[in-house]
Order: sequence, then structure tokens, then C-alpha cells
Amino acid sequence: MAAFLEIEIGGEKKRIPLGELETIGRDKSNSIQLHDSLSSRSHAILRKVGGEQYYLLDGGSRNGSFVNDQRISTPTLLRNGDRVLIGETVMTFIQDTPEATEIEEDQTDLGETISFVRSDIRPVTILVADIRGYTSISEQMDIKILTKLMSKWFYEVQNIVEKNFGRVDKFIGDCVMGVWDRTGQPVEMILNCLRAACEIDQFTRQLGAESPELPGQLRVGAGINSGVAALGVGYENTVMGDTVNLAFRLESATKELQVEMVISQSSYQLLPEAFWKDQEKEISVKGRKRPVQVIGKSFEEIRAFLSTR
Repeated sequence: MAAFLEIEIGGEKKRIPLGELETIGRDKSNSIQLHDSLSSRSHAILRKVGGEQYYLLDGGSRNGSFVNDQRISTPTLLRNGDRVLIGETVMTFIQDTPEATEIEEDQTDLGETISFVRSDIRPVTILVADIRGYTSISEQMDIKILTKLMSKWFYEVQNIVEKNFGRVDKFIGDCVMGVWDRTGQPVEMILNCLRAACEIDQFTRQLGAESPELPGQLRVGAGINSGVAALGVGYENTVMGDTVNLAFRLESATKELQVEMVISQSSYQLLPEAFWKDQEKEISVKGRKRPVQVIGKSFEEIRAFLSTR
């Protein structure tokens, strides 16, 4: 779907087509240069994620970036018609949306017309990585410093996932969801997912060490699950299904189990038995009637395992 930024300049509106990555700011090196004294030289980034989604990231600017009058501190998904304010420059995000296919009323028992979007069902491996203690960190840090830190984290995390043959499906607050859905060996998808998780952990630790303003250490927890999911769902062209939901539950379970990573049975049983034998445990997760079989691992253990592959 084509996407544009419509900018008001001198009372006139100009549409700028958006590519994979756009930089916004006062400096002439930006792909979208603003002649606005209240904008920073390198103010913000627009990045395409998951094929169709555009996220706005503030670069730690002095005056901030706003979406629909709300200052942002983490990557924010833009929707058609959203109002973006940088300095005194007002921009509108415009994205063509496909028309939904309708089912006639007499084909259903719902008494109303419903819409659906065709999706692709296929095997996937899902990684959910979340910054530990983000709420506490955000309450203690200056918003400009926090925004710059988080923008750098999300930017590099996407690069890490893509380098390991996955793709970022979405950012949610301080959390990222990566998807491995290409055809090929399921084992290789899981190994690539594990490599990405370890690199995210390593980068997060390094970023924390380089940020003296942080009130504590910067760490991540991760959940990994494999199964089938629906791809290309809805306007956001996202991945949905129970496989995705469980991956989020597993990431949350890292805190309860006091481990850095929780991996589902559907993922770890495709790996050598020595990796998981005698380490399995059952946990209860929200939305599941039966306990889920998992293993908990540290990133150090995962790195040691990957070094033998």
C-alpha cells in the first residue's frame, strides 16, 4: 500500500511518497528536510515495518515529536489520517487501504454484513522480546534521553532480526515481536530466532553500559514459540493466532520463572535432546485450560548451544 506524508507549507499542501526509511529534520542531509527552527537537525525517523506498517521514532529531539497531540517516547504506529507535529510543521500520514471483502447478509446468521481479510496460514516461529523494568526506567529518566535511547534500541533490534532472516511484525511499547515465516527447515528458523534473541540481549547490555543516565541495568526477557499463524491480517498486515498469543505469555513467564528466556515445547523439541532433556516444566498461562510445557534458559546457555551448531 502506498503511503505519503502530506505537509502544510505556506498554506499549501505537498504530498511526499514514503520509502523504506525516511529521516526528518532541519539538516539538508535528511530525506525530508524541514525549514522549521523548532525542529532538530536530526529530529525523527519514519521506518517501514512488516511490509506495510510505518512507525515514527523520535531521535531524542529537544522539542519532541507528536502524533495526534500526544508526545511519543517509543516507536508509534501511524494510521491513515494521523496528524504528526514536528516543531511547527504539521503533517498528515496518508496510506491507501484495501477495501474489505464482504459476505452478504443471507450467507450468515449474524443478521448483519461482516467483513474479512484473506490471510495466509503457515508455520512460523515467533520471538517476543521486552525490556525489563521499562516503566520504572521511564519514570526516572528525562524524556528526551529516554526517547533517544529507545529509538536507538528499536532501530538496531529491527536490523538484528532482519540480519537473521526474520522480520519485525510490530513494536508495542517497549516490546518487539519478530517473525520467522519463510519456507525452509523449521529447525533453521528456530536457530535463526535464537541467534537474533542473543544478539538483541548483547546489544541491549551494551547500550545500557553506554548510557550513564540509566537508573539501572538494561536487560531483556524473551519468549519463543512455534506453530501456525495467520499472516497478512487486517489493515496492519500483521500476524495473528494462538501461536502469537502464547509467545507473549511466555515472555511474561520469564519474570515468574526468573529466567531470561522461555521456549515452548513446539520449538525446543525440534532441537537436539541434550538441549532440553530433564529441563522441562509445566506452567499455567492465561487463556489456556491446560498447562504448557516449556524450558527456561539464560542467554549464556543459548550462546553456548549455538556455538556448537
